Amino acid sequence: MKLDLSNNESLNGIGTNFYGKADTRTDGSYVTVKWFVILLLPIYPIECLRVRKVMITHRAFPGIYASEQINYEIIEKIPKKNFKNLILRTRFISYGAVLVFGAYIYFITLMPLLILIPVASLFVFIIWRAFNKFG
Repeated sequence: MKLDLSNNESLNGIGTNFYGKADTRTDGSYVTVKWFVILLLPIYPIECLRVRKVMITHRAFPGIYASEQINYEIIEKIPKKNFKNLILRTRFISYGAVLVFGAYIYFITLMPLLILIPVASLFVFIIWRAFNKFG
């Protein structure tokens, strides 16, 4: 049976998507997990599948828009319990990337405050010292 991107699609980051790749065979097939995603972040593993890419279709409007549609052939459905490590690894990598990116953004936005607070404290200390010395 065949599955194309119309059955594995997300709209505005919500829908389903394949993540992970394990147990690759010589025929080009591999095991992947079909996830329910929100903001392209895997939330719930729907099923594990052995798939093979069979066709890549390119759609393009020169200079304006280009996209790729990948068609998959589903070879077999595999119980999720057989590939718990693949599911955990996918979660770890995706949530870890979000955590690192979030920390980066957090510290970039806080960096001016981290510099400003010691400078402002020094300024307040100098003024306080001046008033205590001369007052």
